[in-house]
Amino acid sequence: MRPTVLLPHGIARNRYVDEVAQAWRAQGFDLVQGPQTLFDAWHRPALVHLQWPEELYRWHGSGPAHVRARAFISRLDALKAAGARLAWTVHNLAPHDHPDDPVDREVYQAVIDRADLIVHHGEASRGLLRQRYTVGAVREIVAPHGHFGGYPQGGDRAATRARLRLPDEATVFLHFGLVRGYKGLDLLLDAYRAARVPRKHLVIAGTWAIAPGGQSLSERLRMAWIRRWARTIRCEFRHVADDEIRDFMAAADAVVLAHRQVLNSGVAVLGMSFGKLVVGPDTGCVGPLLAEGINETYPAGDTAGLARAMERAADPARIAAARGNAAIARGWDWDRNAAAIAAALGLPAPARQAAMLED
Repeated sequence: MRPTVLLPHGIARNRYVDEVAQAWRAQGFDLVQGPQTLFDAWHRPALVHLQWPEELYRWHGSGPAHVRARAFISRLDALKAAGARLAWTVHNLAPHDHPDDPVDREVYQAVIDRADLIVHHGEASRGLLRQRYTVGAVREIVAPHGHFGGYPQGGDRAATRARLRLPDEATVFLHFGLVRGYKGLDLLLDAYRAARVPRKHLVIAGTWAIAPGGQSLSERLRMAWIRRWARTIRCEFRHVADDEIRDFMAAADAVVLAHRQVLNSGVAVLGMSFGKLVVGPDTGCVGPLLAEGINETYPAGDTAGLARAMERAADPARIAAARGNAAIARGWDWDRNAAAIAAALGLPAPARQAAMLED
C-alpha cells in the first residue's frame, strides 16, 4: 500500500493547491485533499502537508474561532500520535485578515512547535518567521514557489485590448488577483496618477474581496468614482477564469503589486510565468524573487518609489527583455519541491522506488 499525503486545503479556484497535489501524485503518493479530511478520524496519512493553518479553523467549521482553533490543534496532535509527519509551507506570518489576533498567533506557534519540517519559499522567510515566533530545532528547507506555466497560454492581445478599450500603443499596467485591503490598491492608484508614463492605462482584474467594514467610506466612494469616470482605468471586479488569465496577461505590458507588507506573492510568480515584467515591493521573499529576472522593485509603502518603478517598467526594451522571465520561472519546479520535502522527512517516494526496482 502506498503512503498517503493529506493536503487539507480547498480544491476550488486554488491553482497553488492543485499544483502541489499533482506534484505529490507524481512522486507516487496517494493523496487525500480538502479541509474536512483533516478531521476525518479514519485517515492515517504518512504526511500532513499544511499550507494556510487559518483555513482549518477560520474558514472551516462552526462556533467561536478560539474553540475551532483548539480543535484544529488537537487534531494535529492526534495525527502525529498516530505516526503522521507534519510539514508546513510558510505562506504568511499571520492571516491577512487577522494580522494581530492572539488566536492566530497561538495557532501559528502551535504549528511550529509540532512541525517536523518547515518549508520556506525564500531565504528571507526564515529570519522573518523567527522575528515573530519561537522556532526551535525543527528542520527547515527553502523550496521556491512553483511556477504557473501550466495555465493556458497564447492569449489574444489585440482582442483583449479592444474589449477593454485599451489603445494598441498604450502602456498597460495590470493589477491582478483578489482585490483585498492589504494589497495596497489605494497606494497603486496614487502612484499610477503620479507616474510620468505617456499613454498609460491601468487594468484591475479580480474578485472584489474587501468586506464593507474593511474599507473606509472615502475609499469606497473613490473606487465608485474610478469605475464610472476614470478614462484610463479599467476595472473587472469578478472571478477571472483560468482560460482568461492568458488574455489579461497578453494585454498587459507589466504586472504591478502594491502590498505594503508581503511575505510571498503568487501573482509575482504568475506574471513572471507569462514572461511579464513585474513591479513589486522589495520586501519579504518578493524582492529576491523579482531580482532573478527582468523586473522592477521599490521600497514597500513608498508611493513615489512605486511611481518611479512604473516609469522604469514602461521602457519598451525592458518589457521585451522580460519575456525571458518565463524561462526563469519554469525552473521553479513543483515536482522537485515535493521530492525535497519527502527526502527531508525520510519518506521514500514510491515513484522513485518503483524506478529503482525497474532498473
